[in-house]
Order: sequence, then C-alpha cells, then structure tokens
Amino acid sequence: MPKKRTRPANAAHTFAFVSVNDFGQVQQAADRRLIRSHCMIGKNKRRTDPKSKLCKHSRGGENEKESQEPTHVQSPIAPPSDLLLVKFVNDIDSQTRKLLFEYFVESNSLLYPQELGVDHEYSRSSWFVWLSHDLGFFQSVLLSASAMVDYKTRKPFSNATHQHLQKTIGLLNERLRMMSSPGVTQLFL
Repeated sequence: MPKKRTRPANAAHTFAFVSVNDFGQVQQAADRRLIRSHCMIGKNKRRTDPKSKLCKHSRGGENEKESQEPTHVQSPIAPPSDLLLVKFVNDIDSQTRKLLFEYFVESNSLLYPQELGVDHEYSRSSWFVWLSHDLGFFQSVLLSASAMVDYKTRKPFSNATHQHLQKTIGLLNERLRMMSSPGVTQLFL
C-alpha cells in the first residue's frame, strides 16, 4: 500500500520558495508537486448530499454500499378495480364502466331521496340487479349517464349519447312488441 503524504495543517497559509530556470519553469519534480498541491487545496473534494451524510451517520458508520437501498425494487401488482367485479347484462369497455359509476355517484347527490316520498323498501326495488339482467334498462342508464356528462360540460349531445339513444329506442320498441304477448307486464324507464 503506498504511503499517504501528509501536509501540515496550515499548508494553505505557508509560503514556499522554489527555484526556476530562465524561462520560469520549475526544474525539480518535488517543487512541481508542491506547487500543484498548493493550487489544488480545497478543489478536489467530493461533495455529498446533506441527506446522505445524515443517513451515514445515523446508521452508525456502516459501509456506504451496505446502507444504500437497491436501485430496482419490484412493487406488488396493484389489485384490480372494484368496478371490474360488477357484471352487467352487456360487456362494456373501461371508459363506459367509469362513465356509469360516475353517473351513479353524481345522480345519488342530485336526486331527492325516494324513501322520503315513496313508501317501499329499497331491497324490493332491485334496480341495480336490473343492470345485470335487463338490457333495455342497462342501455337507458348508459344513455342517462352520457347525456348527463354532455349537459354538465354544456356541449351538444356527443356521438356516444346518440348511439345510446338509438340502442335504447330500439330495445324499447322490441319490448313494446313483446308486451302484446302474454306474460310480459314490466316496462321500466
């Protein structure tokens, strides 16, 4: 192991005289080293973060490599959204699913509570179950959700709203044709 040179504590404040030739060049290697060391005092120091100094000292002087956290840590896979657990009568994409649930949140605060005006239990009126069994009701809810978004943004009906309107009208016409047959007595909008 090479011997480490030590310099006096007040090396920056000491004067040194070196001999030079006629051209101002230093002849001796030791003199060149002395000049270089005086010029480099305070220049070649490693600057560290104050946070890393605190971490290093707070851990009791562990090696720097041991105290560093790994650069690549795998995070656990995020669980799927609760919205994916609800099954509807028709398959819908994630954007429509999000629209539908935003509609339920918004309409819950907009509508007057039915239990104050109508005397029946919510458990008997299973409107949420109809979303998974009745395609006409499901499509009319999608129409309402899309129309509400258009109304809130103060824009004319979007293409999605027109598509939901066409599907809803088609399903209602089909339901009205079926109502003439015996056994079908329910039509809800």
